[in-house]
Amino acid sequence: MSHDRRKNRGFTLVELLVVIGIIAILIGILLPALRRARQSAQAAQCLSNIRQLDMALAAYMQANKNHVFPYYNGTNILWQVIILPHVTPRAAKFDIFTNNAITAAEVIKMQLGETVYFCPTARDPLNGANISGGGASGTAFNCWGPVNSNFTNGMMGSYGFNGWLYRLGISTAADDAACLNNAGNGVTGWTTTRAQDAMWQLPATGSSAAEIPCFTDSNWIDAWPHEVDKPPQPPYTLITGEKSSQESIRRFCLTRHSGKHVNVAFLDGHAEPIDLQGLWKLKWHRGWSTPDPLPVVK
Repeated sequence: MSHDRRKNRGFTLVELLVVIGIIAILIGILLPALRRARQSAQAAQCLSNIRQLDMALAAYMQANKNHVFPYYNGTNILWQVIILPHVTPRAAKFDIFTNNAITAAEVIKMQLGETVYFCPTARDPLNGANISGGGASGTAFNCWGPVNSNFTNGMMGSYGFNGWLYRLGISTAADDAACLNNAGNGVTGWTTTRAQDAMWQLPATGSSAAEIPCFTDSNWIDAWPHEVDKPPQPPYTLITGEKSSQESIRRFCLTRHSGKHVNVAFLDGHAEPIDLQGLWKLKWHRGWSTPDPLPVVK
């Protein structure tokens, strides 16, 4: 009888508390490790995405005598659509430059369905919160678009294009003027003439393709960085980025991935994580001179 009573007694309250405490400790140890593993996986997927975009750009250039596409101002034909046929063969049957609303809507739907345009850590838009200085811009953890359709035409994405790679002379004069205005307007020492001289105008580069960035994590569609640009300034932060300033390296200067770095794809086809201060060491435009000292990013 005494043996049966001991067998059916169960756990005491103290024993249950000890077990619960051990479980809590294990969870406390495992959760940070799981979070780091998840962040690492997301960063790796992001790097893969940006490398695929680079491959699509290379395919476009191969089909266009090593030239990059122009900057289309006011038509909402963004780079996401221009390289879309090289991302998915399904897009090849569409006229991506059409003014037909039904076809344009199908093209946009196709772009939104391609996960390669989205970093896993920045998949959802802000929906007008405007905390990074633009109604349709994103943050370190939000994609840009689609609130202001005048800018994004309903498209969304997590990556930005190096605007110094846009090709001049094959679109309209107004489009070229808008590109050069974006490249130099409001930045000390940058005239339209200087901006034009700084455009890469591929295939001639004057620099190693391995040093020229094409795509990077971004809170906006594109940017024209300058050596004199500073990191995001208050009230903006490395989490929000800053879209409103003409010092547009701030659009790329985001703490999207752990360790304060962003993923960058280069003209030679390789991609790698770059620490934020290292953004000022890249050859964004022709004639880039790395600032000394480098800006402090904190």
